[in-house]
Amino acid sequence: MPNLSKDFLTLIEAAELLRVSKHTVQAWVSPSSPNHRPEFARLARHAGKRTIFIENELLAWVSLQRSPSEVVPGAERSPYWLERFIGGRGLLKGEMKPLGPDLPSSTWSQFHGGLLGLDLEPLQAWLTDGSPAPRVLRLIKRADGLVLPMTMVASFIARLRRNPIALSALRDFLLTAQIFELAPMREGVLHRLLDFPTGLGERTMIDTACLLEGQVSAIATWNPRLLACLGLPAVAP
Repeated sequence: MPNLSKDFLTLIEAAELLRVSKHTVQAWVSPSSPNHRPEFARLARHAGKRTIFIENELLAWVSLQRSPSEVVPGAERSPYWLERFIGGRGLLKGEMKPLGPDLPSSTWSQFHGGLLGLDLEPLQAWLTDGSPAPRVLRLIKRADGLVLPMTMVASFIARLRRNPIALSALRDFLLTAQIFELAPMREGVLHRLLDFPTGLGERTMIDTACLLEGQVSAIATWNPRLLACLGLPAVAP
C-alpha cells in the first residue's frame, strides 16, 4: 500500500510544489474558470470533499511544461524576484514618459494571489518611477510571480536600441534577473485573439492573449476596455 503522506498531496501542498497559489491550482482544475487547464485537471483526484494529487504525476507534468523547446530566457523565477523587482524602480526615469492610471484603484483588492500579468502602463509607470508606482507595488506584493508577454519585452527593447546604457539595464531587468516569466507567442495565442471584442487595438489584444496563454490569474491594467471584458481576469492597480 502506498504511503499516502508521501505520495499524495493536498491542494495546498500541490500549490507549494508548483510555486503557485492555491487559487491558481483551483482555477486550473475548475471547468468554469477562464484559466481552466484540462491537461492539468486530469491529474486531480477527489477524496471525499478534498482534492488531491499524486506527487510523481505532478512532477512529470512540470517536466513537460518546462521542455527545452519552450524555455525562454528569464522564464525561471528567482526566489528573490520581488526584491529584484523593487530594485528596478525608476530604472528608465528620464528615458521614457511616465504613465499614470485613468482609473481608480478600487479593483486591485480583487486579486488574492497567483501569477500576475503586467500590461504596458503599470510596468512603464514602475520603470519610470511615475506617481502610481506605490499602487503598482501594493498589487505586486500579492502575487506569487509576474508574467510579461514576449511581445511587450520585444517592443521595449526595440524602443531603447539606440541607447546602449539604458538598453543594457533594461535587458538585465527583463531577461536575466529572473524576475519575470515570459509568455511567448504560440498557436494558442492566435485562437484566443478570436475571443476579444472589436476596438481593443491590435497590440493590446496580442499582449493580453499572450498573458492569458501564460496562465496568469489576473492582469494588471489601466485599460478600461480590458477591465470591461466579460470574464477577463483584470485588476486596476
